[in-house]
Amino acid sequence: MTVPITRDTVDHVARLARLHFAAGEREVLARQLDVIVGHVSRLQELDTSGVEPQSHVLAGTSAGWRADEPGPGLPAAAALANAPAREGQSFGVPAVIAGPAVDDQGGAPGGEVGGVGRA
Repeated sequence: MTVPITRDTVDHVARLARLHFAAGEREVLARQLDVIVGHVSRLQELDTSGVEPQSHVLAGTSAGWRADEPGPGLPAAAALANAPAREGQSFGVPAVIAGPAVDDQGGAPGGEVGGVGRA
């Protein structure tokens, strides 16, 4: 039996991830996530007693990992060719630490949902 995903759960996760959703979106997300978790929880019903634990789906096969050998890197101009924002020779990204702090219980001070890049 799984714990149902409620609007409160969606609100909590949104606060932690600093996401904003309209009220109607939260209801839809709660229903959709509840269905997804329900499907995944059905995996607990499978008898896996004869299945060896693996760290990777390809473990023990001939399709394993290749050797990690150094090679030439991608030139900065090619890497940045489709970048939506640049800062010199780097990708420009919004600040995520500048938003409101998250308290020990995972919520923003005052119960607000934090925003990305706000100071």
